[in-house]
Amino acid sequence: MGEWKGTAQAVTANKPPTGITSTLGRAEITQVFCEKLSLDKKTASNVLETLVDSLVDRFKQGKSLKIQGLGTFAVHEKKSRPGLNPKTKEKVTVPSRRVVRMRPSPTLQKRLNDDV
Repeated sequence: MGEWKGTAQAVTANKPPTGITSTLGRAEITQVFCEKLSLDKKTASNVLETLVDSLVDRFKQGKSLKIQGLGTFAVHEKKSRPGLNPKTKEKVTVPSRRVVRMRPSPTLQKRLNDDV
């Protein structure tokens, strides 16, 4: 963890080079759980899977989630709307769907901007 993939540029202070993005995947999160919580890999993986399942179940019920110091996650309904197939330029209807939106907490915003 801590390495940015997909570039040969030097990386300083664990920040990605401009224009390069990186994702934190399940394997990296599991590794963090192993290191920080002194868990074996299987237990750490189960902890992560339980967390994700709990979040999905809550969101399926339409309930929001507030994690102190991180932010509020809420389910929103997007209505169906007209769209355009970019390949064929054919008009299509984009179906309605539920999405999760996150509003960061002031604490997270402050921690994020203190390093600037």
